[in-house]
Amino acid sequence: MSQITDNITVVVSTDQTVANTTAATFAQEIDFRKCIGGIVQIDFQFSSAPTADKTLDLYLLPAISSGVDYDVYSQGRNILLGSLKVEAVTTLQRLSLNLDAVNVPYAKLAMYNNATGQTVTIKKLTVSARKVG
Repeated sequence: MSQITDNITVVVSTDQTVANTTAATFAQEIDFRKCIGGIVQIDFQFSSAPTADKTLDLYLLPAISSGVDYDVYSQGRNILLGSLKVEAVTTLQRLSLNLDAVNVPYAKLAMYNNATGQTVTIKKLTVSARKVG
């Protein structure tokens, strides 16, 4: 019988900023082999209130082999995992994205700050990939 396990990867653990209308590619690789779903949880904060309901867009940059040849981020051309609508507040916000089965063995993530009007500070970004095997 196959066992289901959660593989938790901390992608960002120290503050990382993403300016308005720019993107950041995060260095930490995520192992999605045998992934049947999961969740991405992001803690973030703005020093000045952003425009309400604008988004932080999260993209998948896959690779066939661990550590090499990831897709290069290109606005709007990569695999969109989802968008997080931000509130017009300066307090810490925590939002999550549900992951369906991810059909790539390895990947990194990129985030695009989509016209929030402010620089965002990513405080923590964690991926929990549920696996069978």
